[in-house]
Amino acid sequence: MGCVVAAFILAFVAWFWYHDGVFSKVWVVTHQKPAFWWAIGFFSLVYPLWRRLKNPRGFTWGEGASQAGIMPIVGILVCSLFFYLFTDLRDQEFMNAYVKKAVYEESWTGWESHPDKCDSEGKNCRPVPDTCSAHHSPSWTVLHSINSHGSPRTTGINAEVYRNYVRYFGNETIESHGHAGQCSIGDGKTFASTFKGGREERIPSALSHEFANYVKASKQTIRRHKANTAQFRNYLTAYPSIKSGQYGPIEVDRVIAAKVQLPQGWAKSVDHELDLALTDLGEKRQVNILVYVVGTSDQAFIHALKTCWVGGKKNDVIVVIGSANGHDIDWVDASMAWTKNELFKVELRDRVQDLKTLDGNAEALAKAIVDQIQQPGERGFVRQPMEEFEYMAAEVDIPFHIWGAILGTMWAFGWMIAWAFENNDSTDHSAPRQERTLGDLFRMGWDLIRNTANRNQQSESTEPDGVEDDDIDDWRK
Repeated sequence: MGCVVAAFILAFVAWFWYHDGVFSKVWVVTHQKPAFWWAIGFFSLVYPLWRRLKNPRGFTWGEGASQAGIMPIVGILVCSLFFYLFTDLRDQEFMNAYVKKAVYEESWTGWESHPDKCDSEGKNCRPVPDTCSAHHSPSWTVLHSINSHGSPRTTGINAEVYRNYVRYFGNETIESHGHAGQCSIGDGKTFASTFKGGREERIPSALSHEFANYVKASKQTIRRHKANTAQFRNYLTAYPSIKSGQYGPIEVDRVIAAKVQLPQGWAKSVDHELDLALTDLGEKRQVNILVYVVGTSDQAFIHALKTCWVGGKKNDVIVVIGSANGHDIDWVDASMAWTKNELFKVELRDRVQDLKTLDGNAEALAKAIVDQIQQPGERGFVRQPMEEFEYMAAEVDIPFHIWGAILGTMWAFGWMIAWAFENNDSTDHSAPRQERTLGDLFRMGWDLIRNTANRNQQSESTEPDGVEDDDIDDWRK
């Protein structure tokens, strides 16, 4: 049972480690909830004390102290996970990079260890030889130009996509001829195809990255516009998502056309220029660029879009262009950018508006956006960190039944930990256990107080009555 609890705790820790930056953001929310501290106090102090008093022979004070130290860790992890999964805190953004390498690992078989073989009583054990039976399936991955936890971010692909990279990069080498602990012969080699070209030849990649969004999860916020979206229902589309192509699931449409027919090849050209620019800007400026072209001359549409997309993601620069005929630029809005540099938004809007038409200006539009982002000081884009929105964390809450699920999960962990302590090998189970209820403990306490009072009233006696030994022994049990 202890191993099960440890495995769950390690799984929670590993999950938060993989989603880097999430735990610290969610902790800002959970530690502000009084119910969280009540739960921590109960399962860390009251529950172990009750188990100790209920079963003094099987649950020692040391084990109670150990459980009191473990339960806050469990409580913090459980509450943080529930808040992240069952509120609108969970959000995703695009991290932009380019592919540096494609890797293929052949299947191979390794040595597998087995536990000792014992008789029915667990005695007369003898070792079992290792067998050549641990099979490892083949794998294909790509490595990107951005890192996570000190290592390049990776994306899984298949054999066909890997061959596409080999053809495009024009090379393939053997990086390894086997693995440690391998017993099979003739397989297990690792092949790699590496990008060696210039900037213009890069394969751009967009990667999904989870983060905790206080703005999205807060009940009331000045950033969540309460515009009426019904009027523009036909012009609103879902936020774009990553899609698969000939180089795997690394593509995203950066140009969104809503109820408008754009010039032929315009969207593809803008998309390519922005993709290429973001292979550098994505990491340097922590930025993602989208262009939303809508077929209406009504500029009030921007309020509906802000409501629908909740202001965009924390690294977004979203340029919205209104064009009723798909050629002329009727209006431009660049306010959907998470930055405090208002001059950046104004100058970006004016530069796009000055183009006047979409025809023949695909490359000019992309260059204007990219150049404005790179401007120094208040004229450029500086992403506003989520820490500046921590004041909204107090508005994030979960339904009552989810609180019930949190308490139930913590109780289950508390019970499993206590059971493991009560049934560990160091506890003497040969002695009979005397089970007591909380009512019994209160009655013994009351008897002790009453007997002490009687002793004080009879203090004039040469042999004053005291608390009987049996009463004290009962309290200590």
